[in-house]
Amino acid sequence: MAQCEYYDFCGLDALESKEHCILHLDDPEKDVAAFNKVLDEHRKTKEGQFSYFVFPEDISFEGVVFNEEVVFFGATFHGKVDFHGSKFNKEADFNKVTFRGNMDFGDSEFIDNASFEDVTANDEAYFGGTIFYARSYIASSIFAGSVSFR
Repeated sequence: MAQCEYYDFCGLDALESKEHCILHLDDPEKDVAAFNKVLDEHRKTKEGQFSYFVFPEDISFEGVVFNEEVVFFGATFHGKVDFHGSKFNKEADFNKVTFRGNMDFGDSEFIDNASFEDVTANDEAYFGGTIFYARSYIASSIFAGSVSFR
């Protein structure tokens, strides 16, 4: 079986007759239960590596403390994503991420650098109460819905 195109990020084989594993497959019909199971296993070994992942539905990272660098580079969230009250102790990379649903970073803390460059947000973006302790970059991004920092 062939490796996933993004094997360096996931360490997984591609699905049969596909170029991607379940975590990277951009197919609205993919098995959500199988995705969540593989995601849970992935988080145990590669805590903060989510580059190019395609999240098929709503997902919550509410209150999660990330102790490793977090990289969502190129990821796509098809549903709502909830990072409310999360803490990022090392760098956080959300560059080139597509948020198709609401995104909630309210009351989150970014201890190290945070980058949101070339982000596409199709719905509401909420950063109320978020604290950035280091450099933060929000550049060349498109926010189609409302954005709140209050």
